[in-house]
Amino acid sequence: MSFNSAIEILHRLTCDLPVRFELLDDDGYDVFEIENVNSDTVIRGNNNIATTRGLYEYLREFCGFSFTWSGQNISTTNSLPANYFKRVQSPYRYRLYMNMCTFSYSTVWWDWDKWQRELDWMALHGINMPLALIGQEYVWQKAWNMLGISNAQLEDFFTGPAYLAWHRSGNLNGFAGPLPQNWIEGQCKLQQKILERMRQLDMNPVVQAFSGYVPNEFAKFYPNELVSKSQRWAELDDRYRTNLLAPQSPMFREISELYIKQYSETYGACKYYLADVFHENRPQDINGNISSQLAEYGELIFKGIKAGNPDGIWVTQGWSFYFNGSFWTNDNVQALFSRVPNDEVIIIDLCNEKFQGWQKFDEFYGKKWIYSFVHNFGGNDPLNGDLNLFAQSHKKILDANVNPIGFGISPEGIGNNEIVYELLTDAAWNIGEIDLEKWTESYCKTRYGRYNPRLKEAWNVIIKTGYSKSNANIRHGFQSRPSEKNISMVGYNNGFFSAVKTIVELIDEFEESNFYIYDAIELTAQCAGMVCDRHLQACIGEKNIDKALVAFDLLSRIDALISLIPHRSLGEWVADARDNANTRDEADFYENNAKRLLTMWGGKILADYAARMWSGLIKGFYAERFKQYFKCLQSGKEFDVCAWEENWINSKTNVKPVKIDDVAAYIKQTYAMAETLHWELGNQKQQINKIKIGTWAFEDNALKSLNLDITKYILGIQKFNIHFEETAKYLLPKISKFYLYENQEILGNIQETGRGLFFVELDFKPGADYGIEVVFDNDEAHGSCGSILIEYEIKEDNKKTSAECIVRS
Repeated sequence: MSFNSAIEILHRLTCDLPVRFELLDDDGYDVFEIENVNSDTVIRGNNNIATTRGLYEYLREFCGFSFTWSGQNISTTNSLPANYFKRVQSPYRYRLYMNMCTFSYSTVWWDWDKWQRELDWMALHGINMPLALIGQEYVWQKAWNMLGISNAQLEDFFTGPAYLAWHRSGNLNGFAGPLPQNWIEGQCKLQQKILERMRQLDMNPVVQAFSGYVPNEFAKFYPNELVSKSQRWAELDDRYRTNLLAPQSPMFREISELYIKQYSETYGACKYYLADVFHENRPQDINGNISSQLAEYGELIFKGIKAGNPDGIWVTQGWSFYFNGSFWTNDNVQALFSRVPNDEVIIIDLCNEKFQGWQKFDEFYGKKWIYSFVHNFGGNDPLNGDLNLFAQSHKKILDANVNPIGFGISPEGIGNNEIVYELLTDAAWNIGEIDLEKWTESYCKTRYGRYNPRLKEAWNVIIKTGYSKSNANIRHGFQSRPSEKNISMVGYNNGFFSAVKTIVELIDEFEESNFYIYDAIELTAQCAGMVCDRHLQACIGEKNIDKALVAFDLLSRIDALISLIPHRSLGEWVADARDNANTRDEADFYENNAKRLLTMWGGKILADYAARMWSGLIKGFYAERFKQYFKCLQSGKEFDVCAWEENWINSKTNVKPVKIDDVAAYIKQTYAMAETLHWELGNQKQQINKIKIGTWAFEDNALKSLNLDITKYILGIQKFNIHFEETAKYLLPKISKFYLYENQEILGNIQETGRGLFFVELDFKPGADYGIEVVFDNDEAHGSCGSILIEYEIKEDNKKTSAECIVRS
C-alpha cells in the first residue's frame, strides 16, 4: 500500500517533520499506532485514513497542532518520549460525514483548492465515509437524454445551484433555475477530482442513487407510467412540486440501472448509494395497502442499485422517520425495509441529539445503521451543541451492545463551532467516555499554545452556558425579519457574559494566537448580538429609531470584527459564486442564488433559515433591514419586507473591508459597549410571568385539538404570548389553526409568530370569558409532548404597573 496521500497531506501542512509511515497488518476496524523506534517517529495504520488520523493525533499531542476551518497552527515541536507507544482502534467501521444540505449551505461554490483542504480535514479527523453528491446532474442529464428528454425539457427540472440539495432529495423542481450547462459540466470535472482523492485516501464515498423522482416532461413521454405529484414543500408554489414514479412502474428499475451504469462510466464504480424516497414528504397511498407499497419502494431501490452495480449498497437517511413521525410507525418503517437483505442497506440514524430512531425502531430490525448527530441547521453560527452529550453518548451506545456499524457527523452547514467537530471526531475514535474538562484543557492548549487557570474557569462556564444544549436553527433576533413579535433564539446568562469578559481580558496574553483572537471575536459578537436583540425589541415598542442607533453601532462593530475570521464573509461567498461563471449574466445569476439562499430562501417558512453571523450580512442586510423597518414604523407606512429583500438580493454586493489598527483594543471596546448595555437592560425593573395553563401529549396520534379556558389567567392583560413548550422529542407538532374566543365567539385565527409561539393582543372586557382552540396537524405530531404557557411581562414605571407581551431574548 502506498502512503503517498498521507505524505502529500503532511507536505501541504508545511510540516517538515521526520515522520515515517508504515503499513499495519490488520483487516479489522481502522487502527493506528504511534511509536518511538530508535528516536524515529513511526506512524502505522491499516490504510491511509487510519494512518492520517494517527498523524493528526501525533501532531496535536506533541506539536500543538490544530487544523480547522479557520486555519492551522503549530505551537511547538517535541520528540516522542523514549519507548513511547500508542495504539487506537475506532469502534466503528464507518465514520460518516456531511448531510445532503451541506452541499448547498456550505460547499456549493467551492473550487478544487477549497475541496482539497476539506478532504485534508476529513482525512486528519479520520472520516472514511463522506457524502459525495456533486456532479450528479451531469449523469442525470445524460440518462434523461437517453430516455428521450432533451436538455431544454429539463430546464424546469433542475434547480439553481444553491438549491440542488432539495432537488436531489425530491422536494423541489426548477426553483431559482434553470441550471446553466457550464455549471453541470464544471461540477462533473470537480467531482472527478474529489472522488479520485477520496479513493486515494481509502475513503468510501456515498453517491446518489435513483429515488423515484422524474422530470415534469416524463409523463408526456411515458403516459402509461404511474406518476404522482409530491406534496407541496415548505409552502412554496405548486409549480415547484416534484413528480414521483410509482413502484409498480416497470421503468423504475430501468431508470435506476441506467443512472448507476452511466455514473460508473463517468466517475468510476462506487459502492454506497444514497436514496431517500420520502424526504420530508409523506407517501401517497395509491393501492390501498400502504405497507405493501412501502415494501415495493424499498425493494425497487435496492434492486435498482444492484442492477446498476452488483456490489452496490443502499444508504438512506432516517430524517423522515422523525420529521413525519406520525406516519413512520414501526410497521411502516419495517415494511420499507422488509424485502431488503440485512447486509444490503445502511440507515443513517441522523439526529440522535433529539431523536433516537434506533430505540424506537428496534435497532432497525437487524439492518445496519449509523449513530449520527446533525448539530447544525442552515449553517447558523451562534454557539450551539451539547458537549456533554457528545462526550458521553458514544460510550452509552457501545455499552448497550446495540452495535451501530458507524458514527455519523451530519451537519447541514459547516465552518462554525469548531470545538464541537473536534470533539465529535474524537468520539468516533474513542471507546470510552471523554472527560470533557480534561479534553477542553487539551483542546485549548493545542489551539492557543498555552492555558492558564482563568482561561480554564472561563471555558468551563462557556461550556455550561453556551454549549449545554443542542438547538435547531438557532439565530439572533436581529437576524430575523423585524416585528414587534420578533423572537431571539439565542440566550446565555450573566455567567456567560462574565466568562467572555475573562476571555477578552486575557487577549494581550494570547495576542500571538490567531485562534484566540478568532474565538474572542466570536464570543464578543455573540454577547453583543444578544444585547442588540433586546435593545432593538425595546426600541420597536417605543418606535424610537434614535434610541436604536447604539444597537446599529454595535452591529457595525460586530461586522468589522467578524471580517477578520476566515470564510465568514458575504463578500467571499458571493465572489466564490461568481467565480464559477463564464459570462457576466451567469455570474449575476449565481450571485442571486447565493444571496437568496442566505436571506429570503424561498418563502415565509424558510426566510432567514440560513442566517449567518457574517461580515457584509450583519451590517449590509440585517441592520439595514431593521433601519428600513424603523423608518416605516415612524412614518406609519407598512414595511414591505419581501420587496426590500428582493431588491437587496438583486443589487450589487459591495462589501468593503474595514481596517482595524488595534484588533485587541477594538474587541475590548466592543465588549465593553455590549456589557454596559447588557447591564442597563438587565437593571430595568421587570418581571416575566409564566403561567402553565395546560399540557399536550401525542399518543397513537389520537390528539386532534385542545380547548382551554384562559379567562382567569389573563385578567386585565392586553398583550401576552401563548407558548407551546416541548418537553420531549425535537420538533413541535404543527398547529394548523389557533382560534381565540370571547364569550364563545371567534375573535380571530391567531398566526404563529415564532416556534410554538402565538402573540395575542385584545381589548380585555371584565366579565367576559376567553378561551382558545388549537387544531393540530397529526401528520406533524412526532409523538411529542409538552406544556402550554401564558407569558407576559410586568413592568414598573413611576409606580404604575402594566402587563405587556414578553419579548423572549
